[in-house]
Amino acid sequence: MKPLFVLSFALLTFSAVAQTQTPEAQALLDWMPASFGELSLDGAPVALTRQAEGKAYSMCSKTYKQDTVTLSIAIFDYKENPEMMTRSTKNWDKATKTDNDLLRAGTTTIGNFQAWESFNKKDRKSELYVNLFGRYLLFLSVNNNTPEYLKEVVKQLRPEKLKH
Repeated sequence: MKPLFVLSFALLTFSAVAQTQTPEAQALLDWMPASFGELSLDGAPVALTRQAEGKAYSMCSKTYKQDTVTLSIAIFDYKENPEMMTRSTKNWDKATKTDNDLLRAGTTTIGNFQAWESFNKKDRKSELYVNLFGRYLLFLSVNNNTPEYLKEVVKQLRPEKLKH
């Protein structure tokens, strides 16, 4: 069972019709670390600005890896397209928490930030979506670890350094 947010993330990511490199996308790239603790950058990072519904949004993604652990981080800047942010987060408060043999999912907070977390107990894969300042949507995914690990990653990323 996949969380609804995976589908939303995919739709937001692939719905663009045009993409370019911009200073906004570069700023997101500069905000993300080159390595993360013991994890090293795996592959080339992506930083670009896309058009969706006639409005721009910027995004950046990086993947870090060590042995069997892979951490993926993507951030979307919806400053010029707040409707995308609203659509991405509007059901978080209405969603029912789930905790069964396969999945634990529900809303959570990290400091002052509202988030949605999910943990696939069978595959030990965690995902975390974080609303930063009502402008940025931060998406984190890790295998062989828990949402608690991802919450610590968010704190280490220092979201307060983002322009908002």
